[in-house]
Amino acid sequence: MKDPYVLDASMAVVWVMKFEQTPERALQLRTELSNRSAIVSHLWRFEMLNFLATSLRTKRLLLAEATAYANEIRLFTPYIADEGDPALILALCHEHSLSAYDATYLAIALGGGWPIATLDKALIKAAQVTGVAVL
Repeated sequence: MKDPYVLDASMAVVWVMKFEQTPERALQLRTELSNRSAIVSHLWRFEMLNFLATSLRTKRLLLAEATAYANEIRLFTPYIADEGDPALILALCHEHSLSAYDATYLAIALGGGWPIATLDKALIKAAQVTGVAVL
């Protein structure tokens, strides 16, 4: 695996969904990380699809647009990591007030010694506290 990093859904949404306001840093990271190996949780695609479903419900997207984005997501082939110890994930949730999803990304990063690409403020803070590099 070439220069692995953990890709959180919050960052991926900005990269894939072109209608989202894209922070300058996220665009820069997309370029920087394009030749590296993304690592995700097995729930990553469902998180992305949930974002699309929410965008449909709130009328930010039409079904044809959401379907096109879903196909882009399907073509993206990150490495899917084992989430590891559920007790660790629960401890990270408790200690850092994270969702189970975000704690899973952090657990994957901790387990592999990999940096994390995220825009989630709580996850950034938890990563910094636990010694995980944030891209």
